[in-house]
Amino acid sequence: MRKHELQIANFICTFGDRGDLIDFVDEIVIPSFFTDTLVRKYGSTSYYVYEPRWISLGGRDPELAICGRFVKDTVLKREQIVSQGELVVAYDEMKSAPSAFFILLLRDHRLLYFAETAFAPDLQSFSSTMQIFLRRVWRNFLRLKHHNSEVGVTYKELEKEYPRPRLNIVPVAKEGVVSDLMGDFDRIEKIRFRLIRPNQETDASQVLQSVRDRLQPLRPSRLTLEVSDSEGLDKDESIDVVKEVVSGHNTDIVVSGFDESGNKLKLDNNNFALKISIEDPPTEEKKLAYELYAEFVLQAVSGAVRRFIPSESVIKKIDSLRKIVL
Repeated sequence: MRKHELQIANFICTFGDRGDLIDFVDEIVIPSFFTDTLVRKYGSTSYYVYEPRWISLGGRDPELAICGRFVKDTVLKREQIVSQGELVVAYDEMKSAPSAFFILLLRDHRLLYFAETAFAPDLQSFSSTMQIFLRRVWRNFLRLKHHNSEVGVTYKELEKEYPRPRLNIVPVAKEGVVSDLMGDFDRIEKIRFRLIRPNQETDASQVLQSVRDRLQPLRPSRLTLEVSDSEGLDKDESIDVVKEVVSGHNTDIVVSGFDESGNKLKLDNNNFALKISIEDPPTEEKKLAYELYAEFVLQAVSGAVRRFIPSESVIKKIDSLRKIVL
């Protein structure tokens, strides 16, 4: 029986203070998924998006989404094996291309990420690769803009009008996991919150939202809040704060300290992530997309995943896109 995991995350793509994913969806975001020459190479390994497509999901009010496969094209190498009870040198190579299936919902930029094979590339690899693709498309976009612009317009002026894209993919936390995992701490010494500018929705934590709102005019590339005490922070309060913040899907969190034996412990969003086992998933792409979306809707109805109502401008943009791509 095939059994793999679905992760749900927040795909936070921003362009300085000029806008977010939907504001630059035509110029930057769509080409980052659909340009087949985009490849990220790392040694003998290549990462790329394979056969992306548009899809409409849901019933009476269908959602527009981009889906496809994220491939890790690599070469597996071995140096030795056990033969007749003996460890012997046996060099060999084999090509391998594990993949993950993804769905990006444009309405509220929720990402469904499904490891459909063993050793599929993880969510962090997808995030790093898409960040690189977004930046490459952005640079090409600026070159074209500069080429077609009036005489005297500089790259610096264009970068101010079209800021560099920044991508953060924050996994949705599983209810109850925060309490269970943080319960292993005997002493919590430090909690670091890295505040990510959200696409449109507000953060679940009013305290962090007020900090972000106050400091955002400074245009920081990174906004971090750290609380620490070498004697140990209040454990129950620490758990409550982390639970509140992770529910917003817009903050990177690192908790560090020690267990009862004095061993160092460190937890982050990946440890808290909601992971849903999908048994015998269909291999046909459209059926797989519908099954993963149905699971996502169940999680949203149960309250495990927070959604928000998009603005009228976002709805109009998506409706006009739908007419073009479907």
